[in-house]
Amino acid sequence: MKFMLVTMMLANPMTYADKATCEIAADALKSVDVEAVCIPAGNQEKSAADELFAHMQQMIQRLEKMKIDLENTK
Repeated sequence: MKFMLVTMMLANPMTYADKATCEIAADALKSVDVEAVCIPAGNQEKSAADELFAHMQQMIQRLEKMKIDLENTK
């Protein structure tokens, strides 16, 4: 589950992969007197551009793996 770091200092909340990482960021902000809290991020819908980018990344990774496999068979 992803977690969001919510603070008055940031216009857009930062999203972290896990709670522990989010709490590290929150603690760093609290050390300079900025109130911050970590909350579950929830599910976010991907835009069409995000979906296209994800598919392109997957295709590149598959092609790189195929290249490595081809080099190993020589």
